[in-house]
Amino acid sequence: MFSNYKELHAVVHEEPRGCMNDLCLNKRNITFKLRTGDICEDCQKIIHEKEIDIFLVQQVFRIFNGIRSEMQYMQRFKSNLSPGRLMVKGYNRKILFPDFDYRELNLNPLEKTIYLLYLKHPKGIRFSNFPLYFDEIYEIYNQVSSAGSLPQIKNNVINLIQNEDGGISQKISRVNRKIIDLLGEDLARFYKIDGPKAEPRQILLDRNMVIWDIEEEIF
Repeated sequence: MFSNYKELHAVVHEEPRGCMNDLCLNKRNITFKLRTGDICEDCQKIIHEKEIDIFLVQQVFRIFNGIRSEMQYMQRFKSNLSPGRLMVKGYNRKILFPDFDYRELNLNPLEKTIYLLYLKHPKGIRFSNFPLYFDEIYEIYNQVSSAGSLPQIKNNVINLIQNEDGGISQKISRVNRKIIDLLGEDLARFYKIDGPKAEPRQILLDRNMVIWDIEEEIF
């Protein structure tokens, strides 16, 4: 369609139209361009004026249609994704996904404590309310931690619930990143600890999908 870059640059669309000649300086517009997969009237006029081979134009349309079809299949697949079960197993509370090859979510003791706490409270918990759950947090952390002495365990829990420098938020961000890395972005939304600011954070997963297969350590 164009003999040189200058000629091209004179007619490409900086404002996206859903045309193959959209410039897409904002890369988010690429999806719009590919989903539309069209050639605008102005560009069609250029094609006719320059007597572009009609078979090349048809090939362009086939390529766009193929890409658009794949994107539609992908979107339908994503929207139909359903969560699998989550299992909390053993005295050390391993977090497993039985329907996804028994993948294990590897968390450090404080991360696991926070995750199990949220798993036990479907309605969610505000960061500011963590001190109200001291006894429960202490019990969970005592089960999953190898911190050593009881005073040390208690001190770690106190430091957690005081939430200095946004420690809870940072730990939740690390937990969510590990979930995404393990299951992918689309499935992770069911298992992440998430929610609007100033609202209780929660895990969306239906608790009927949670299996508690736990046991107490025997000394």
